[in-house]
Amino acid sequence: MRIDLDQPLAWEQANQPEQAMLNDLQGNIVKSHGRNHAAHVFLHFEDPPKARQFVRALGHELTCALRQLNDTKEFKKTRTSAGQFLAFLLSAAGYDALEIDSSKIPSGAAFRTGMKQRGADLADSPPITWDKHFQQACHAMVLIADDSAPNVRRDLRRLRRKIERHVGVSEIGVEIGKVIRNEYGRATEHFGYVDGISVPVMLREDLPESPEHWSPTAPLGQALVQDPGGGSATSFGSYVVFRKLEQHVPAFKQAEEQLAHLLGLEGSDEERAGAMLIGRFEDGTPLVLSKEDGLSPEAPVNDFSYAGDPLGRRCPMHAHIRKVNPRGESVTQQPPFSEDEHAERAHMIVRRGITYDAGLLFIAYQSSIEDQFEFIQRHWVNNPGFVTSSAGLDPIIGQQASAPYQWPILWGEEAAPIAAPFGIGSFITLKGGEYFFAPCISFLTSLP
Repeated sequence: MRIDLDQPLAWEQANQPEQAMLNDLQGNIVKSHGRNHAAHVFLHFEDPPKARQFVRALGHELTCALRQLNDTKEFKKTRTSAGQFLAFLLSAAGYDALEIDSSKIPSGAAFRTGMKQRGADLADSPPITWDKHFQQACHAMVLIADDSAPNVRRDLRRLRRKIERHVGVSEIGVEIGKVIRNEYGRATEHFGYVDGISVPVMLREDLPESPEHWSPTAPLGQALVQDPGGGSATSFGSYVVFRKLEQHVPAFKQAEEQLAHLLGLEGSDEERAGAMLIGRFEDGTPLVLSKEDGLSPEAPVNDFSYAGDPLGRRCPMHAHIRKVNPRGESVTQQPPFSEDEHAERAHMIVRRGITYDAGLLFIAYQSSIEDQFEFIQRHWVNNPGFVTSSAGLDPIIGQQASAPYQWPILWGEEAAPIAAPFGIGSFITLKGGEYFFAPCISFLTSLP
């Protein structure tokens, strides 16, 4: 029986092949690992046989998806933590450095080329401006996550001792992450906005009940692909994008204030200036549904579309969440956007990032970097003609020049083009990253 990639998975009723798949699949893909602290350790391989020995040994310690899901289920019952989570990612250069047979290397074009070489098409900052460890050849990333910072430091020391015992492996850098939470326990980013609300959901057990307007439902194929290095038909992996994004909070807050002043927003309505950049208020309230925050801060609303606001009179067409998740709007666009909603949804990425002290460690899983992450960046975020000819770029992560945006001065009334008081690309700086693949565990543990 084959694994059905065209549907979400009911993992608690999984048949034998599905359980075998989950037992061989690394965690954090079909569901977030859920820990509040993490270390991302970047490695370089110098001696292929010794490096393969290191990877093979580490493979036996990785957290598989089935174990992660069972641990999460147990935690909800007993509040007992499962402790350390461990994942391992390989870049294309890493496969080559391990001298893996080419038939066992994932074939994605963007993955094979690497982020440094693909960056020009995405208007990325040049690699020479990145952090030093990202300027080097990055062969692998080890993701360590745990419940506390001391636990992560302990786990990191253990990993470093393993690295020291293998002279063919060296650490070139580490990035430490920590979840920020608001008063309602929701994860936020440094600009102060709730994050991770509309991530695609590939498990039936996690789907919302009877959504009316928009559902995060996604098939397993949103993130999973057959791993050519796996030993069976139930061996799957996922392409991964990692980007270190420095957030310039003072510049963003200043832009909020200047925009509010420019539009004449006063009192409680000043908060709408930031919401027009993001598409939600800080507590997660969608701007398209409300002109003020407080709609449902404990469980931010995700069941909505932009069908009732086609001209951007409530939520501007350029707002960040409208750009990266158009919720059916691209269906009405010209090629390459004249597609059905199913095709539009296929571009969505499965985000699993975490904040660090000055920004976001962006991690996204997908079945195709070209058709998902890069498509969103090139055709949605950096395209001033999406979702309308005068929309402008995404003001948060857009990376090119843009014409003046159109802002609704009064919520629900016609928007007018008014020069924005800030420049595109002034809020976030790319500090480095790489394209990886999360191999199946059986591939790693069977390396010769």
